[in-house]
Amino acid sequence: MMLAYCPCFTIPTADFVDSQVLYANAHPSMAHTSPEFIPVFGDCIRMIRDVLYTKDSQPFLISGSGTLGWDQASRSIVIRNAYGV
Repeated sequence: MMLAYCPCFTIPTADFVDSQVLYANAHPSMAHTSPEFIPVFGDCIRMIRDVLYTKDSQPFLISGSGTLGWDQASRSIVIRNAYGV
């Protein structure tokens, strides 16, 4: 029996990718400073608000790993000039 090819990410584990995700990523990359990026970023803000069941809050989107998010969160609670920071 021949298995159909199914693309997957292999870092950190093998996660299969749905065809809708592949289709959504099937466009040329764009700069975050380009005018075309503004509506895309607006859609991201709207969708994350839907996921978090909120309408009034302002999500803070970062392009990085979860570790980057934890680094930013921990840095934001450190008092300036405390502990040599």
